[in-house]
Amino acid sequence: MSPQIDISRTLFSDVPTRTLDTATIGPYQVQAAIAPVHDEAANAAVMEVDTKLATLRRSVLEPLVLATIEPTHPYAAEIVTALRDGGIPVQEGTYPLLAKLRRDGLVEHEWRESAAGPPREYFTLTDAGRAQLAEFRDYWAELTRMIETIGRW
Repeated sequence: MSPQIDISRTLFSDVPTRTLDTATIGPYQVQAAIAPVHDEAANAAVMEVDTKLATLRRSVLEPLVLATIEPTHPYAAEIVTALRDGGIPVQEGTYPLLAKLRRDGLVEHEWRESAAGPPREYFTLTDAGRAQLAEFRDYWAELTRMIETIGRW
């Protein structure tokens, strides 16, 4: 069972919401929620929150890519597919991020022949990449704990 992060409880505790979707991202299940569509003020608040959530998604893209690479040693298109399947709206342009991760010493790559076309670049985490991912997971768990407990004593 994956740990759950319920955004409707953590970010919208004072706004009436309904769950739209649940996505599994690495070891996490994320539930997204919005306010009812008939309330214009709530819709404006949701649009602002959607912008903030988009910013949050962008800021966690690097650790999500590391989490995607960790168990499977994929090539770039598989990383994009896994993120999209997890509900993260990514574009094909993950190559610059993968190049950055490689320059930072967090991933290594290996070219392998493909039966379906040209050789593919497969990625694996380095020890530094595994350590950074573990650090992020610990930090994310701490943030989740804070969001769940602050103001609820």
